[in-house]
Amino acid sequence: GWAPDGNRLLVESDASGVNRPGVLDLETGETEWFGDGEHVEEAETFLPDGRRFVASRSRDALSVPVVYDTETGESREFDLPAGVARLGKWPSRVLDGDRVLVAHATPTRPAELLSYDLASDETTPIFERDLGPFEPGMLADVTYERVPSDGVPETPQAAVEHEPGEEFAVGTLFWDGGERPSPLVVFPHGGPDLASERTFQPYVQFLCRRGYSVLQVNYRGSTGRGRAFRRALHGDWGGAEQGDIAVAVEHTLDRYSFLDEDRVAVYGGSYGGYSAAWQMVQFPDLYDAGAVVVGMTDLEAMYRETMPQFRSGFLSTYLGTPEENAELYEQRSPVTHAENVDAPLLLVHGENDPRVPVSQARIMRDRLTALGNETGPDGTVEYHELADSGHWGATDGVPEPLAIVDEFLDRRLRR
Repeated sequence: GWAPDGNRLLVESDASGVNRPGVLDLETGETEWFGDGEHVEEAETFLPDGRRFVASRSRDALSVPVVYDTETGESREFDLPAGVARLGKWPSRVLDGDRVLVAHATPTRPAELLSYDLASDETTPIFERDLGPFEPGMLADVTYERVPSDGVPETPQAAVEHEPGEEFAVGTLFWDGGERPSPLVVFPHGGPDLASERTFQPYVQFLCRRGYSVLQVNYRGSTGRGRAFRRALHGDWGGAEQGDIAVAVEHTLDRYSFLDEDRVAVYGGSYGGYSAAWQMVQFPDLYDAGAVVVGMTDLEAMYRETMPQFRSGFLSTYLGTPEENAELYEQRSPVTHAENVDAPLLLVHGENDPRVPVSQARIMRDRLTALGNETGPDGTVEYHELADSGHWGATDGVPEPLAIVDEFLDRRLRR
């Protein structure tokens, strides 16, 4: 945004490897850079005095506003409970000289609109969420860790044998469902250029209320950790990032003795659905069930049939084209290794999905049945195609994907 004097502009750059905010002086053409150089930060807005501005800092799966003084270079984070704070993009987010509007959520409380006073560090609710019959103490909180991973777990690799790669500290978010012993649902995020955050997550809270502990993994390729971490997935889709997930699962099972290692499921949607399918074929010894919602299973077919902008702006970025990398497309497709599936697998897909065509689910189903797997509630393969539904959601009169997954997990992990 512009400074009040109209001569300076907030900018940002990741030229250093980590995104930083800066102030561009239009008269001199010079830019003064801010940020701690360690955490990803995005420029937000100048304050009315023109001396200070606010940025958003990504840190350990949190999003924290930071106020900078352009004259002294000093900075401080907003004093808010650990969670995710967004300033939004509306013009009126700065109320006056020291008050800004912040949408703030924690793992146990949905987003509320707050007025934050920079002079006193006090907040005033503008809009509070009603939790209905629930209290924050009834909801699961999260434990965040960084786990070293070279992309190769101890669990045998059944589909593609990878050598250890660059070591990263991948982020893990563990939610204790409270049951003892506890089944575990591994819930990788989509994207893949997204990240799981320490915020209120209805899907996670639902699973925890149903008695499952939940593990989320910010594998290499996730956002919020700098350019090298984000780009580590380029050219290696289905490689070390999937190993990161498995390493995190092993670490979590070792750390929490109350987890039942014989009741572990992997569940995800979109790229998370791809991850769920790949985990089932690459690390079958780790999982007792898998749920794939609108997931990719045949990457070459996906390239041919998806939306043009998704093909050029997404698949080509991570994989190149099938003409350039035919072997990679085939090797990293779960359907290529479908014979490795030896636990119940649920496939859920909207028939009108424009991003991940329903053919992706049909291809995997047909391959699994051709291999002799039985379908239905008592078989290895369960298949649900949702009429008139698109990417992830469902139309009126059609079961929600989460309801289908819930029923599947209840049958498969409650034995």
